[in-house]
Amino acid sequence: MSSGPFVAANVAVSLEPYAKIPGGPLAFAAPDDGSGRLFVATQAGQIWAITNGVAADHPMLDISKRITSGGERGLLGIAFYPG
Repeated sequence: MSSGPFVAANVAVSLEPYAKIPGGPLAFAAPDDGSGRLFVATQAGQIWAITNGVAADHPMLDISKRITSGGERGLLGIAFYPG
């Protein structure tokens, strides 16, 4: 059953903030553990845990003093081992 060609102009998208993360968040990952947590990486070198839309008071990992960030440098991604 086909509904015809896809027309992007017919699609409406709206975005709402989920959580506030200081710095420049640019990547996120969710572990497959059923917890519903998200982990957000910032280019400056921090990883923040988010539970139910609320960020932790402090980053769970902070390597900002060990890296150089800006442009194409910094902590640019995050991934979890699938097991």
